[in-house]
Amino acid sequence: MQDLSIIIDELREEMIQTLKGWIQVPSVKTAPEPGAPYGREVRRALDLVLSDAAAMGFETRNFDGYAGDVRMGPLGVDPLAILVHLDVVPAGDGWTVEPFALTQKDGNLIGRGVLDDKGPALAALYAMR
Repeated sequence: MQDLSIIIDELREEMIQTLKGWIQVPSVKTAPEPGAPYGREVRRALDLVLSDAAAMGFETRNFDGYAGDVRMGPLGVDPLAILVHLDVVPAGDGWTVEPFALTQKDGNLIGRGVLDDKGPALAALYAMR
């Protein structure tokens, strides 16, 4: 079995690029629209994450824009669920960088949702991979 730190190093740039795409979606809740109960941008974030997961070979489901799941293993078996959310609160004031762009500074990743909860969602997806 390959050492986890080696796997992470090999996937680092891919993970950063994937997260960059997710952070660029300003998934702040807005008025509902058909098929987008939390607003257009939250739906766009859901669609993007499910598309990225499908490209990795996972089966995905979208529950009318309310939620989605990324399945590892067969249906009908009780799953281990890792719950995440893709919406973010409005950026607000005080940003020294563009909040909806992923910035790398001093070894850190900065952007709205990096810590809550797009970054952890990305970590869960890549752990499943």
